[in-house]
Amino acid sequence: MARKPGSAYVAGRSDTLLKIKSFKDAEARVVDHLPGTGKHAGRLGALAVELADGTRFHVGTGFSDAERMQPPPRGAIITFRYQELTDGGVPRFPTFVGVRIDADRPSTLVVDRKATDAAPRETASASAPRPTSVRRRFEREENGLRYFWEIEVVGATHRVTSGTFTEDEDTFESSDEALEALEREVRARLKEGFEDPSARAETRAAEAANVEPASTKAEPAEETSSTTKTEPASTTKTEPASTTKTEGTASTPGTRRFELIEGSSRKFWEVSVHGTDLVTRYGRLGTSGQSTTKAFATPEAAAKARDQLIVEKTGKGYRAAE
Repeated sequence: MARKPGSAYVAGRSDTLLKIKSFKDAEARVVDHLPGTGKHAGRLGALAVELADGTRFHVGTGFSDAERMQPPPRGAIITFRYQELTDGGVPRFPTFVGVRIDADRPSTLVVDRKATDAAPRETASASAPRPTSVRRRFEREENGLRYFWEIEVVGATHRVTSGTFTEDEDTFESSDEALEALEREVRARLKEGFEDPSARAETRAAEAANVEPASTKAEPAEETSSTTKTEPASTTKTEPASTTKTEGTASTPGTRRFELIEGSSRKFWEVSVHGTDLVTRYGRLGTSGQSTTKAFATPEAAAKARDQLIVEKTGKGYRAAE
């Protein structure tokens, strides 16, 4: 659109605007006459024409009444005007201009232009590699529940995941309190029957190798979570248990022993307090296991940590040994 300099904007049609269209000319050979209908019944409706590369199409506008009564003969070369090429290389909106009496074959302008227009598209398509990994996620809400649907393609693998989810957010006074709350929520979910897929895979691999899984050996999260901010543990030592101790014998007087026999799990856990030290020993039944020692500020703090650990272990299914 070309606007008259200094003109103001006017809604709708305006004589200050000029619509500019670009047209191209080319030649084609007439191959057939198509009969007209309606007001053109009994005379030419359109010419079936062919380009130099064999592309065929119809030219149905631009004729006078006399030209429709006596159309160009078959085999004649005509000039037509068009706006652009379609993706298939066919001229868009062809209009008859006249007969070329000085030419005996269609020109190659349209063919050359089609090849030129198609080349960038083919090059762009070839230069853009298809991704090997795609993930799309969709969500919706219905009757107070939020649903998600996720689809992922990695190489030749097609994976779909769907379900419901909720989002809750709590703010605590410090990151330490937030971590302690996280540990409580994790323990609650484990008691409800939820499982950690990575821990389950580790347990299966350890059982296949007949060794204690790392997650049951160290148990760092459970031991650390019982320590409060006002009574921090100062040191932690891990020592292999003496090989002379047997499975059913307490390490020292005052030791509490618990066992978990459930499914494929057969484990023991012992705890005792020595002054300001909290000593635990754990492992698979039939083995000496390993021990961990933690130092607290006072004997009372160590005893409190022991009681908290006992509550946690019994909550997980451990039972006091006879």
